[in-house]
Amino acid sequence: MESWKIEEFLTAYPTETFPYYRQLSLADISLLEHQFVKKFGPRKLHRMLSVTDALTSIAINEGDYIGTFGNLSHRKIPDSIGTTLRFDFPNLVILEATASAIPESVDEVQFTDLLRFFNYFVGPVEDATIFDPSLKWILVVTHDGEMFFYNRISDGFQTRTVSPRT
Repeated sequence: MESWKIEEFLTAYPTETFPYYRQLSLADISLLEHQFVKKFGPRKLHRMLSVTDALTSIAINEGDYIGTFGNLSHRKIPDSIGTTLRFDFPNLVILEATASAIPESVDEVQFTDLLRFFNYFVGPVEDATIFDPSLKWILVVTHDGEMFFYNRISDGFQTRTVSPRT
């Protein structure tokens, strides 16, 4: 987690501690890459892309376009995740949020904290890739507020509104 996000959170909530997060180690990332190759095949993971970039590409190109819910600085994004997607999200998810081509960190976070404090986990000009450790589903939220959802197993996934991408 980038230090500026923690500092902004502590400024806004001086009596609270920053929510749980654990930065994934290189060994954790290597395990994710191994799982990725098992689930999606080696051709989807290009040497030039990180595993999170490859997951983002899969969600955008092969997943469902959920809609555009406004700029990330608005509260609409986490509310939309909770109300638009009827999906049983696990407690711990993996988050990579960055405005650059090189992610600064990939973190394990609690999903409820991510929804509650979305603007402190994901900066206003960042794209967010959120996925479960088993790589069964991927949720991408772009800095423009577009949401894409890819679900490897379709059980339990329904959208209330799936808009055509314009």
